[in-house]
Amino acid sequence: MLERLLEQRDAVTVLTGVPNIKNLSAQQWTTAQDITAALRPFMLVTQLMSGATYPTVSMIIPVLDGLKDLLRSATGGLDVLRGILVRLVDEKFGDVFEDLELCTATVVDPRFKATPFDTEDKRDKALTATLRAMAAAAAAIVTPTPTTTPPPQPSTSAAPNAGDIWAKLDRAVGLRRHQVLQRLRHRMLHCGSR
Repeated sequence: MLERLLEQRDAVTVLTGVPNIKNLSAQQWTTAQDITAALRPFMLVTQLMSGATYPTVSMIIPVLDGLKDLLRSATGGLDVLRGILVRLVDEKFGDVFEDLELCTATVVDPRFKATPFDTEDKRDKALTATLRAMAAAAAAIVTPTPTTTPPPQPSTSAAPNAGDIWAKLDRAVGLRRHQVLQRLRHRMLHCGSR
């Protein structure tokens, strides 16, 4: 709303020539510009996090961390307001780097990986949380025991048997799952020995 007022400043000034309508002072116009500049990042974050065509949970850590960094690094204008906004963001969201689910979501997102974790401690915590989540997911998957499948019998009917169509896919999925689990177990043992 303030942004619109600033865009229409000339029109507002013209209207203030009408009796009983008072124009804003230079200080008020400057304050409106400073407030708009301080709040603009929140509008951008809101638009970004409202995306419906891309995942947003993995964006929480980089976006909040970037927002706080932007507010802290900005100078001039309403420094006190920006300081209060940083404090309010901290109170509302806490230390997002402590939320292991958010850390895991961020690490597995190819857009971010471990980049938002700017200290060794944060990075180690996030990678450990991700490995634990992957190990838990792998443990929850029941791997089928390999069985020998009898060779398919030729069908006497013209219509193919629907069960046979998916058998190859089922075997491939089971084999792939087994390979992934083996790799995860190997990595967990390798990472755990450090």
